[in-house]
Amino acid sequence: MKTSAPAILLVALFVFASLGGIIIFIPVMGAALRLRRHHPDLYARSSIRLKGLLYFFAPAMGLLLCLLIIAILLIDLSSHRGGFVFLAIFVLWVIAGAVYSGLRLGRKGQRGGT
Repeated sequence: MKTSAPAILLVALFVFASLGGIIIFIPVMGAALRLRRHHPDLYARSSIRLKGLLYFFAPAMGLLLCLLIIAILLIDLSSHRGGFVFLAIFVLWVIAGAVYSGLRLGRKGQRGGT
């Protein structure tokens, strides 16, 4: 399928916006799994407390769905002409963010800050 340059730019912008909205849920799902063990007082005060298998199943399924949607969006982006350029930009952007985060956390650890 041939896609014009402005159209692929628009598709890439929509995909990147969607990815940002979906990626933010990944740490939320991880935090939901850790809440009961690390902050039992907050878990006890919450209005919805999942019990048993559902406590692990709900965040795990949420994480799985996030990863599935990310894969679908990236496959869709790479299916367009020139999409691999935007895919490479996205991967580089994620790597840059991870490096920045690692450096920032390392500096905070050295200073003893929060």
